[in-house]
Amino acid sequence: MKTSCGFVIKDKNTGMFLGCVPTGTKKSDKSCCDIPKGEINKNEKHLLCAIRELKEETGIEFKDLDNIEKLGEVNYLSDKNLYLYYAETDIDLKKLKCVSTFVNKYGKTVPEMSSFMLGGLDIFRYKLRIAIETALSKR
Repeated sequence: MKTSCGFVIKDKNTGMFLGCVPTGTKKSDKSCCDIPKGEINKNEKHLLCAIRELKEETGIEFKDLDNIEKLGEVNYLSDKNLYLYYAETDIDLKKLKCVSTFVNKYGKTVPEMSSFMLGGLDIFRYKLRIAIETALSKR
């Protein structure tokens, strides 16, 4: 079973959640967003993985987070669990930038996330939303 670690981020000003739109996803699609998360490396601590992924996929620094809370591990996919953290910060969507990349089907290197948005839990992909709701309900 694989484990990905990530952050559920809430904007302190609006009370909305940060959604990351994966490259190749239409922003107009309802429930298109992901959270900043990624697979844990061997011998890496859960929190350090989540911090690394947050920085790579949004540019948000750990020092800018408030109310950091460990939500713990939840079921996600048949072959993957999520280890989640919750935090709040002031989010300026214009300042967010994804520096982690992949090679697309055309052989071009592109960022993992193409854009960002704020919204309720309904902006997240269905299985991710269920995992987040489960984690948040245990608070």
